[in-house]
Amino acid sequence: MAERPIDLNLVPTATAADKITELDKIITEEVLEALAPESREEKRARLVQIYERGVVGDRLHVDLPFDKIGQWVVNDKMAIYRMEGLGYSIDTEFAPRRKLHDKGDGASYIGDVVYMIADRETREIIDEIKKERYEKLNDPRKQKEEKDFENLNRANAPAGIGSLVESKAHIAKKLEIEQALKQTS
Repeated sequence: MAERPIDLNLVPTATAADKITELDKIITEEVLEALAPESREEKRARLVQIYERGVVGDRLHVDLPFDKIGQWVVNDKMAIYRMEGLGYSIDTEFAPRRKLHDKGDGASYIGDVVYMIADRETREIIDEIKKERYEKLNDPRKQKEEKDFENLNRANAPAGIGSLVESKAHIAKKLEIEQALKQTS
């Protein structure tokens, strides 16, 4: 919750009623909603979530604004330095509301992981780089394993004897898969 200013009258002759000028300003909609009784469905959903100890994702979930992305990172100096090099920083704003372990540094720890955040744009760039690297290594038109095998055979084979690679890769489209499934049924 956001911090709310409280107007205090610190004059020694002031009464208790004078010291807090407007209590109604402090009680906001957020506080009123928190004080409102739960419906049976909300209460049941909350109790099921607490009772289900196997649901790890709910315990690790952190609400972030749209422009931020977060990730739990192993609490190891090398892992943290790597993530900081990629543009992440240890979160001291969003995840500490959900922290289970506190080391007094403002970060949020759960077991042996710490929560780190970055801009969404940074994460999108990292994902693009990962996709490019994956496609470079696994592109069916550039079968790396076959090229390596061919180069190895050329280097080790006697003169005039080589290898012949005739394999082809075909990427099936959604329509082709649907037609094949219809034909089999």
